[in-house]
Amino acid sequence: DDDDLEIWDFAARANNSVGNIRFKAKSFQEAIAHYEAALELRKQNHNLNDKAENILDGEEITGLCTNLGKAYFQQRQLQKAMMLFERANRILMAEPHKNELSVAENWIQMGNVRFRQKEYDEARELYNDALQMQRKVFLHHDETHSIILRTRHDIALTYFKERQYEKGLDIMKDVLEKKKKRGDCDLCEGSPCGCFTSDEGK
Repeated sequence: DDDDLEIWDFAARANNSVGNIRFKAKSFQEAIAHYEAALELRKQNHNLNDKAENILDGEEITGLCTNLGKAYFQQRQLQKAMMLFERANRILMAEPHKNELSVAENWIQMGNVRFRQKEYDEARELYNDALQMQRKVFLHHDETHSIILRTRHDIALTYFKERQYEKGLDIMKDVLEKKKKRGDCDLCEGSPCGCFTSDEGK
C-alpha cells in the first residue's frame, strides 16, 4: 500500500545518504553495501526492471548507479563500475530532455575506467565526447571553465600514457596557463591519475 511505498522510499534515500557519508570517509565497501541496498529498495518500490527503469524514476536510479559505480571504481572493481556507468548512460540518453552535463560527467567516469584498464585510446574518445558536450554548455566561458580544463587535463594524460608527449604537453601547457589565470585548485582532483579527493558520491 501507500504506507509501504513511503517506507521503501525513505529507506532508499536513507541508504543513499549513508552511502555518501561512508564514501566521503573512504569506507568504500560500506558505501557499496548502502548504495546496493538503496538501489534494490528503489527497484522494489517501483517494480522496475532494466526495460522500465528509463521511464520511472530515471534520475534517481541514474544517481544510484553512478554512486555505486564510483565506489566500485575506488575498490578497483572496474568491470562492475563500467557496467553501472553504462547502465546510467542508457537511462540518461533515453531522457527526452537530456541533462548534458550529467551525460558528459558519466562519459568521463566511463573514460576513467578505460584509463585504469590502460585502454587510453578508448578513454580519450570518451573524454573528447564529454568535452564537446561541455563546450556546448559553457559556450560563453572561452575554454576557461574548470570543468573543461579538467577534461582537457585528462585528455593530455592519455597522450602521456601512450608516449605521445608533444601532443600531451601542448594541451597541458595551455590548460596550466588558463588554470593559473583562474587560480584554480589542483586539476588532478577527480582525474584518472589517482587523485580522487573531490570525486565523492552525490
